[in-house]
Amino acid sequence: GRVGIGLTNPSYALHVNGTVAGTSWVNTCSKEFKEDIQPVSEASYPVMLAKIMDMDLTTYKYKKEYGGDGARKLGFIAEEMPEEVLSKDGKGVDLYELLTLTIGAMKAQQNEISAQQKKIAELEALNAKLAEVMRRLEALEK
Repeated sequence: GRVGIGLTNPSYALHVNGTVAGTSWVNTCSKEFKEDIQPVSEASYPVMLAKIMDMDLTTYKYKKEYGGDGARKLGFIAEEMPEEVLSKDGKGVDLYELLTLTIGAMKAQQNEISAQQKKIAELEALNAKLAEVMRRLEALEK
């Protein structure tokens, strides 16, 4: 039931111990393949941002018995990642889930930016009014 390339006890339907190359990877996303579809609430976005901000970026080398070639890599440690992005066995990161979490975090940031832009515009309008009051006050003092 499982195929392993470069290992004898695969953990997944197809488990490759080493580098895989291709021109495209597709994660099946059609409604045809899914059920119980629920939109993520906007209130969840700040939580997603907090989870992204909590992630530690690491550098590491894979052990030789797991396909390591001595090259330094950049990435994550599964045991330190949020549960919702982990593989079923908790030893891998599902990049589709991680991307989805990251997009939710970006939406939270965009909401924060929009709120800040609104405040800046309000402060600029208030500053213009204050400048006009100061101009009038100075004219009265003359």
